Amino acid sequence: MIGPVLFTQSFALGIAPGAGLESPGLPYGLAAALLAMALVLAWRITRGEGVRSDAEPALPPAEYRGGP
Repeated sequence: MIGPVLFTQSFALGIAPGAGLESPGLPYGLAAALLAMALVLAWRITRGEGVRSDAEPALPPAEYRGGP
């Protein structure tokens, strides 16, 4: 729920006469930067380091027999 406030305020900052930015596209740049950070974060989390190739695959819930 922070998105509307964040992008509205960044737009207001981008068009403010005294801010010196004069960039009405500031919210788009901010959105692109957030998306790039999310892409890097997702890539780093799903790299697969530390995954053992000899690990036994888990059974689907329907095939679970119970007990250790």
